[in-house]
Amino acid sequence: MDLENRSQMPDLPEREESPFDEMVHRFEGQYGRTREDMVRAFGEAGWQKCGHGKNGRVAASPCGRYVVRVSGPDNGFDRHAELCQTHADNKHFPKVHAHRTLPDGSLVTVMEKLDVLPRELHPQRDKLMTYVVFGEAHGLPRDLRDAADVIRAQKDIPRDLHGGDVMFRTSDRTLVIVDPYR
Repeated sequence: MDLENRSQMPDLPEREESPFDEMVHRFEGQYGRTREDMVRAFGEAGWQKCGHGKNGRVAASPCGRYVVRVSGPDNGFDRHAELCQTHADNKHFPKVHAHRTLPDGSLVTVMEKLDVLPRELHPQRDKLMTYVVFGEAHGLPRDLRDAADVIRAQKDIPRDLHGGDVMFRTSDRTLVIVDPYR
C-alpha cells in the first residue's frame, strides 16, 4: 500500500458507534454544534480541563480514563486521528473512541487518557524523533519504527513532532505518539 497517497489509505474498519459518539451527538442537540458549545457541554458533564494547545482544549472524563480534545479546524490532528483509527492495532498510537468534525470545522476527539513520559524514557523518545525527522533508526525498536513510518509517509502535511507529542501508556509502559503534525 502506498501510504504517501492519502487516496490510497485503507477505509476505516466498520465499527459500531461508541457511547462517546452517541454522547457527542446528544451534546450537539442539547448545546449546539460549535467548538465553544462542545467545551461547555463536556464541562457541564463533569469533564475537567487538564491541558490545552495553540488550537485546542483537553478535558479529562469524570472517571479519569478518557480525555476529549476540542479544537478549531486542524488538518494535522484530523489526519492523525484518522491514522490512529486506521492503525488501531499499533500500540504506539492512542486509542481513539470518537472523532467528529463539527459544521464549523472544529474537531471533537475522545481518546484514552495518557500520562507524561517518564524521564527514563526520554532517550527512547529522542531516538523516535530523530527517526521521524532524519530517518536514522539507531536502536529504535521495530514496532516503534512502524508507527514512525506511518507518520513519515504523510508527505502532504507538515510534521511538528516534539517532546510533548510523545506520551506514555502506563498500563503497558508504551510510548504513544499523540499529535505529530502541524
